[in-house]
Amino acid sequence: MKVPGDIQEFLDSWRSAVVSHDVAKVLTHFSDKFLHSGGKKNGAEEFWRRAITRITSFEITITEFVAVGDRPTLQDS
Repeated sequence: MKVPGDIQEFLDSWRSAVVSHDVAKVLTHFSDKFLHSGGKKNGAEEFWRRAITRITSFEITITEFVAVGDRPTLQDS
């Protein structure tokens, strides 16, 4: 699915950070207000520090894109 250029740039930048194993760069893609299942940004940092060394490829597939206001929201399928 095609997404707007700025969204694609964000996703490409995130992917690049992950495959480079640079946790600090990965975390720049998370808001300080990040919240997922009760976990905050520091929980995401902990996850990425543990997982990133095992990642050899990272692909993001968008199956639906609905622009609503100016707040990005990711939803798992």
